[in-house]
This record gives sequence, structure tokens and C-alpha cells, in this order.
Amino acid sequence: MNHKTVQRLWREEGLRVPQRRRRKRLGASTTTTVPVTDAPNKVWAVDFQFDATTDGRPVKIVSVVDEHTRECLGGLVERSVTGDDLIDELDRLAAQRGYPAVLRCDNGPELVCAALAGDKGSSSPSARAEVRRRGIRAVIPTKSNQPRQPGFDRVAYRARNKVERAIGRLKQFRRVATRYEKLACNYLAMVTLAAVLVWL
Repeated sequence: MNHKTVQRLWREEGLRVPQRRRRKRLGASTTTTVPVTDAPNKVWAVDFQFDATTDGRPVKIVSVVDEHTRECLGGLVERSVTGDDLIDELDRLAAQRGYPAVLRCDNGPELVCAALAGDKGSSSPSARAEVRRRGIRAVIPTKSNQPRQPGFDRVAYRARNKVERAIGRLKQFRRVATRYEKLACNYLAMVTLAAVLVWL
């Protein structure tokens, strides 16, 4: 039995081969205050995901996670998520639990922001120039063939990376990654169930 057969069997069962990853060294932060997640309901993370149904129509997913407990507090699964929809969802969660001290997001185009966190794929000179032109601080690591940018905030980038890793864990569940459910409410239930299983 060769490795391709093993991979095919794992894929058919919906399993994922665990890959070893090197631990990255922690860097020093350039920010004056870094929010510490030492208690529940102190820091919430908001992330946006985009997908499409089998007929090609777009689906937008918003996940709200407590960074301390890693509990999925809520979210939205809609064809279109506006800023007002997000505010309504956050207000609904705050009515149940109270407002958090910090709301952390990946600072994509969905929210107006003072800093933009991105990965190395976003580190082109034209992208950096556009971010600077808009008066936004870039938290984007440089590629190995580019000159280092002064003032790169490793702690802010690592916080963005936590959200991306959480989304990656959710996508390990085949029903979440491939979206078998046709109704948005069923899909949100599967995302919530996957978040509970990751949290446990």
C-alpha cells in the first residue's frame, strides 16, 4: 500500500493527515498596549469567511469567538452581510453577555480600520502603497526577497493568525468545508457544532 492509497482512504473517511509544523519564535511587540485574554468575555475575535454553494452563489459567514474560552458565541450565514447586520449581531451577543473590552478582527475590507493585517501574499509594494495612501498601518510580513519593513508588529500579526488557525480547524470538518447543507440555518448549526467539538 503506497502513500497515495493511504491519502485516498483518509480523504474518503473525511480525515486529515496531521502535519508537523515548526513552532515559530515569539517576537517583541511594537504596540504600547496588547490586550490580554486572561478572562472570559474580555476579547472577542470576529472573522469573515467567503464560500459558494454548489450552484455558484456566494455565501458569507461571520464567526464571533471568545479568545479566552474559544467558545463560538454566534455568527451569521447569509448571502450578503452588511455592516448593520454585523452590528445587530454584536449587539444581540452583548445583550446576553455584556460588551467585551476588545473586539479583534482580521481587518479585511468588511470593516473600516486603523491597521491592516495580512499575510505575505499581500506584501506587494503596490498593496503597501495603497494601504499607506489611505492612512492605515500595515501589519504585513515581508517576503524573503523584499526589504524588511520597519515597525512590523509581530504580536498583532500573531493575533490575526489565531483567528485564521481557528477557521482552518473548522474547515477540517468535511461538512463545513464542502457545505452539504442547502439551508443557511443548517449550515450555521454545523459550524456551531464543529466549533463546540474544537473547543472541547
